[in-house]
Amino acid sequence: MTPRIRYALILASAGTPFLVGVDLTFAGLVLHPIMDTFEAHLAVVQWVVTAYGIGCAATYLLAGRLCELVSPRRLIVWAATIFGLCAFGVALAPALWVTIPLRLFQGAAAASSIVSCLALVTTLEDTKLSTRLVALMTIGAGLGLALGPIVAALVLEVASWRWLFGLTLPAALVL
Repeated sequence: MTPRIRYALILASAGTPFLVGVDLTFAGLVLHPIMDTFEAHLAVVQWVVTAYGIGCAATYLLAGRLCELVSPRRLIVWAATIFGLCAFGVALAPALWVTIPLRLFQGAAAASSIVSCLALVTTLEDTKLSTRLVALMTIGAGLGLALGPIVAALVLEVASWRWLFGLTLPAALVL
């Protein structure tokens, strides 16, 4: 395995679950600013978080099958791209009815990226590296879940909630 491929695997293993975790946890903190922007009730705006969760839950098994049909490497590229584009779409959304479906698709892309990343690292011939990468995925997910609210609070101090979603696009494209 070349150093470039090894670096890409390490980046994807830590970065993918980190980004998914950050995105999952920061969304709950931006509900009130979204309410203000779209002049909507909390019961409606809550679907910004709920749609993401539904997209994730509904896609995990399908993503496993997609890994069998197309390579995990291709799926992770497509999933990360869709994840970032949906986040950017949320940042630019003119109305809540645009935001909620984008979050649903973003959740589906999140699940697909996690499953394809796991499929990619568990099929390596080097079992020692594979084990380390799975551990790195777990660390990345934990850090993402823990740091998501902190990142959100810091960004919200200096910028709009839209920046949180907008900044997701470049991060996803790096992965």
